[in-house]
Amino acid sequence: MACIIGEEAITPAQATVTTSEPVDHEGRTSIKVTIEGEQSGYEIRLTGPDGTEIDYEYVLESQMADGIEAVWISMTGYRDYVSADPGKYSLLVTDWRGNLVYQENFVVSGADLKAREAIFLTCEEEYSFLWKCTVIIPVSNNGDLPDM
Repeated sequence: MACIIGEEAITPAQATVTTSEPVDHEGRTSIKVTIEGEQSGYEIRLTGPDGTEIDYEYVLESQMADGIEAVWISMTGYRDYVSADPGKYSLLVTDWRGNLVYQENFVVSGADLKAREAIFLTCEEEYSFLWKCTVIIPVSNNGDLPDM
């Protein structure tokens, strides 16, 4: 899609966009978006399963001086240490003029946590009516999102 100003067509910035799998990044389920290409400004927006925008980032033209920049986009917005909602997500990258550079839709099923048998290490009486116990509960995640 090209933007037309007067009689002159403005073509979108040329860039290759790559994304990571969802990972825990500083306490938020996030994807890493890497833009490699033309020195331009870029806007990255992520829409969640309910159709609302979850997160956005800007890459300034000056940040693209070496032709590559990476940003983290949160799948949980400003919610820390929670797993992202399962469902369909839409990632949209536009140049500074609003021209579409990249679009990707992806579906995640969510974290699938399974707790195994609890292991009691120690129990000691702290007060005459209260016990303090140390317990280990091994958990495995078979889902496609990190457990938070």
